[in-house]
Amino acid sequence: MIKKILLPQDGSPNAKSALECSLWLAGKFEASLVGLHVVNIVALEGPFLHDVSGSLGFEPFLNFSTKMKEALEANGKTVLNAFAEECRKAGFSPETHLSFGVVVNEICEKALLADLVVIGRRGINARFEYGLLGSATEGVIRKSPRPVLIVPEKFEIPANPLL
Repeated sequence: MIKKILLPQDGSPNAKSALECSLWLAGKFEASLVGLHVVNIVALEGPFLHDVSGSLGFEPFLNFSTKMKEALEANGKTVLNAFAEECRKAGFSPETHLSFGVVVNEICEKALLADLVVIGRRGINARFEYGLLGSATEGVIRKSPRPVLIVPEKFEIPANPLL
């Protein structure tokens, strides 16, 4: 039985669609909702950010990683607050988690505490992606210890589900 649904949230239209689907599922199964936003440490610790200023001949901005982390953390809190507000409007009391790490690994680790992972087909960088799925979605499908439901950009209540 589905009692806890994990929703990775990045603020994208696909994540909003995953939220709509999860609200519908949670109503049907009387499940609780858990929103997760992962601040990607690859974006923070990648050599690109540290080397750009030196490569251009400028003195390195020593606090750049700290400022970048603060900005990404603030964005994550904003995304999770919007998630929680949508859940409350629908009559649910959600949990929210903000974590730092490799996105796919963090989602799969949190999935151990859920019965189902509901994720959008693509993420916030969809316009830069190619293929059918976003890279995080594909990684979650491959590594998740729990079932994963992939939701398209526009959620519609299923009329004739096929499992």
